Amino acid sequence: MITTKYQIRYKEQTDSQKENEEKVEPQDIERLERIVKNEIGKYTKLLQVMPNKIRIKDIKYAWGSCSSNRNITINQKLAKKQEKIIEYVVLHEMCHLKYMNHSKDFWDLVEKYMPDYKKYRTLLKKC
Repeated sequence: MITTKYQIRYKEQTDSQKENEEKVEPQDIERLERIVKNEIGKYTKLLQVMPNKIRIKDIKYAWGSCSSNRNITINQKLAKKQEKIIEYVVLHEMCHLKYMNHSKDFWDLVEKYMPDYKKYRTLLKKC
């Protein structure tokens, strides 16, 4: 667990989850935590927003999520993905702290900070 201005919490996969998916090693999670921490710090300054909590755990339905309570969850399966994809997911969720929807304003904000975001979005949709 990383402690800074916020905590990143990691939730272990259950045995049945581990059997059915590519194994995520502890060093993969450490890498993911490091990247997430860096990207959250960067986008906190750029967007002038701060999440309440950040968690890394297994999510079945998405690569990331942002709750109305300003809690961001990042899917641990991103640990095996390239850094730019992780950055896109973090940026996407951080932009939800400004716009809790997928409006034109939301996508314009994502594009402002990552003009080629569509490339990474497409790559994730193929996974």
